[in-house]
Amino acid sequence: MELSEEMKRFLVYSVFGDVLESRDKLEEKEYNEYLVKKCIKLAYLDLCRVIPYRISSSELEKKNNKDYIYLKERFYFDVEKLLFSEINNASCPVLIINKVVKKAKEYYSQELFDLKLEFTYGMAQKWVNMTLKYLWLFGECPLNDDDLDVPIDSYILDMVWETKNIRGRLEKRFKANSKLFSKGKKLDWKKDYKRPSDSIVKWSLMEKKTYLYIQEAIKEYCNDNNLSPMKWENDAWIKRVVLCQEKDQIKMRDFAC
Repeated sequence: MELSEEMKRFLVYSVFGDVLESRDKLEEKEYNEYLVKKCIKLAYLDLCRVIPYRISSSELEKKNNKDYIYLKERFYFDVEKLLFSEINNASCPVLIINKVVKKAKEYYSQELFDLKLEFTYGMAQKWVNMTLKYLWLFGECPLNDDDLDVPIDSYILDMVWETKNIRGRLEKRFKANSKLFSKGKKLDWKKDYKRPSDSIVKWSLMEKKTYLYIQEAIKEYCNDNNLSPMKWENDAWIKRVVLCQEKDQIKMRDFAC
């Protein structure tokens, strides 16, 4: 279903708190730039607490290090510029993620990040895929549903394990190197773990190969069941959150991390 202008204006207000004029008073280019940049920012807020900045936000407030604040802002706007360009060119998610990782590496020499830690593929995929998901929810994503990748967090890792048809596909892929998928422990692929993500590698530490295997398994499953990956992710994510709430494992305000 295509969203009406009234629905989009309501969503913009509900999500971003902004009141927009009707679209007939806005240039299409202006609206596109506004929405894409807002979605980039919202996606950034989903992962910023796991980014290995050398100085934490709380420390930064105390020290008021203006040079570091400027460096941090420059990194954000560099990635924003990159994402804006690639999304408007309808680039595939993996290509965009690769470029975000490469951009982050440029900032290690400038001491933005903790040299002992890595800005990982898992972090980059969250930024890219959540941006695309928010645009998809607004009906403004330039990619077709089947070309989108699923944003991976701990809830989705739980659900790919609990969906046995996906788990079986993952077992075949990771059989030769299960450590890519586990936390250094041997996984029992037949076991129904209470919270699978406790035994699986964290999304924020995920390597590229792990990411690609998970996306392949999800897309194969969705293709066999006539689903788009994003629609599967929507239902799976909500189902897992509701289940966790019922088990008193999380509170309503919490996010997967």
